[in-house]
Amino acid sequence: MAPNSNFDYLATTTLRDASAEIADNYTSHIGLLWFINRVKGKMTKDGGRKILEALAYRKNSTFKMIAKTGTLDTNPQDPYTNSEFDWKYPAGTITYYDADVQMNRGKDQVYNLLTNLKKDAMRSLTELIAEQLFATDAVTAANITGLQLAVADDPTSGTYGNINRGTVGNEFWRNYFYPDTVTAFNTNNAGRLAMDTTYLNLVRGTEHPTLWVTTLAIYQLYHQSLTTNQRYEDTETANAGFTNIKHFQIPVIFDAYCPDEKAYALNVNHLFWNVMRGRDAWVEGFFPADNQLTYSSKVATYGNLSGSWSAGQGVIPTISG
Repeated sequence: MAPNSNFDYLATTTLRDASAEIADNYTSHIGLLWFINRVKGKMTKDGGRKILEALAYRKNSTFKMIAKTGTLDTNPQDPYTNSEFDWKYPAGTITYYDADVQMNRGKDQVYNLLTNLKKDAMRSLTELIAEQLFATDAVTAANITGLQLAVADDPTSGTYGNINRGTVGNEFWRNYFYPDTVTAFNTNNAGRLAMDTTYLNLVRGTEHPTLWVTTLAIYQLYHQSLTTNQRYEDTETANAGFTNIKHFQIPVIFDAYCPDEKAYALNVNHLFWNVMRGRDAWVEGFFPADNQLTYSSKVATYGNLSGSWSAGQGVIPTISG
């Protein structure tokens, strides 16, 4: 039932004076999905049973110093493998009574009911995907393979991308985690020290984290830790509407769905939101029900989050105050 019992979806869109548009009262502050898209991390796949990321996981062991008359190692090398990810299916429906659509016509129409139901469906689908980016399919198989698995609190165990991180030889597939609990962020710079340490442990040549994402509470603690002349923001991020502050010249943002007490240092150049061609925010045609005067349409995206460099990602698992 609608919060105002006098106005359900038909009454809101039909008759009476009304505001210029229907105000969105439920979308959350979601930044991670935007950042992945910003660096062209949205990948459209033509099909396939799995999403694969090709990995070079060890050096060519034939290289060594030899004498002038020494011999070379000519053993074949196998330095490559793939991480693999299942397709996931965030989905929902749009259903309406035919009579309501017929009433919502002509001079009595304030808003186009079907158009706004479709807009609402797209917002709801985006919201679900944004929430799921922080999920883990280790708990519920239908979930997206999100950050809680990709950047684990304990990367010495568990399987990500069908590679067991606990297996000897698979240490390359472990993300960084800050080992200490931060209990007082702004006491003796404990929080900023944890962020500095995490960032520096993720630098490799020109590769480094490109984004911090955390909760609103931790973002506020970081903001309070800075003096006025230290509060620089990333212009492109700000222009897109996301409040941010820089740390080591990369933006720090908060996301409504980031798990409590966590801060992630991410290299989003190695995180990909994959969608199947023709099934990205796919809206099926409306079909009538057999036993009611209703029409329904399916709305879905076939996709999943994948990663190609776990060692370039990091997390501070516990910031409790």
